[in-house]
Amino acid sequence: MSSPPPTLFEWAGGAAALERLTETFYDEVRRRVTRLGAGFVPPILNARLWHLMFNQLPADVNEALVRGREDVFFGAEFAASAGTMKLPDDVVRYYVETLAADPEALRGSFGFYRAIPTSAAQNEKRKTRRLTMPVLAMGGEESGGENAANSMKLVADDVQGVVLRGSGHWVAEQAPDQLLAALTAFLGPYRDRTVPPQDSNPAAATAP
Repeated sequence: MSSPPPTLFEWAGGAAALERLTETFYDEVRRRVTRLGAGFVPPILNARLWHLMFNQLPADVNEALVRGREDVFFGAEFAASAGTMKLPDDVVRYYVETLAADPEALRGSFGFYRAIPTSAAQNEKRKTRRLTMPVLAMGGEESGGENAANSMKLVADDVQGVVLRGSGHWVAEQAPDQLLAALTAFLGPYRDRTVPPQDSNPAAATAP
């Protein structure tokens, strides 16, 4: 039986890529803290990074503070991570209303960050077996940039890196044409390939 297709998160590099990007941010925080004094970082860096810690807090803290104020919290996050090209108000409103409509959506958005320590421990085991398939790693010029590709090179042998010019963190909304072009070029060689059907009963292949 064929394996299920990877999720978008897995296809994009999964927890390994997220972990590396997080480590890069924390390295910068430590460098700035050393220079400016413990507990202080430049305002622009604070605006970009504070959610990494806040989002990992227990539900009775962060969820309680954000519920009913999703427009304030997520509005600030969308703006801070967008870089110089902010998302249109109606786009931000769509995502905020989706998160506010269901308590489980809010919990899931924080749960992703709460799982980072567990994901990091799992990645310590996973990284011993390198990926051999082609990997496309993309980052916004005003966000992760080349860090996505650099992270994936730690665990994969065939990495193609793309930096989406003018984009912040929200690459699908901020650079859709560049994103589509990169995906088309990467997936094009495989588009017309035919995959042999998989027999759901392996024993049948050895039957006389």
